Amino acid sequence: MAEYNLEVTTGDMQYAGTWDHIYVTLFGTEGQSERTELDNFGPDFTTGTVRTYTLKTSLSLGKLLLVKVEKDPFLFSQDDEWYFSKIVVTTPEGDAILFPCYRWISRGELVALRGGKGLHEGF
Repeated sequence: MAEYNLEVTTGDMQYAGTWDHIYVTLFGTEGQSERTELDNFGPDFTTGTVRTYTLKTSLSLGKLLLVKVEKDPFLFSQDDEWYFSKIVVTTPEGDAILFPCYRWISRGELVALRGGKGLHEGF
């Protein structure tokens, strides 16, 4: 069993948070994870928060190449956008990899992120 720790940052501007469901899939040189909902007890993606999650896979995925992030509706909640700043994935080997986003994500949208440095929109 391999464990990946995910640190997800929501932007700190007004209305950056969301009540919608957020899912991630990790892709590596040796395979991919299951689509996994990020869900701790209570509100997860409120404005300005940094939340930590654990994603378990049967085997190591090898070198991480891509993180896919999806935003799906929560019941009958109002349509909103989420300002997704970044996700930092710590691998079972102890490597921390930054996957920057720095943009608004709409309901039903899927984004694919590559590791590396990112600039805030408008810079």
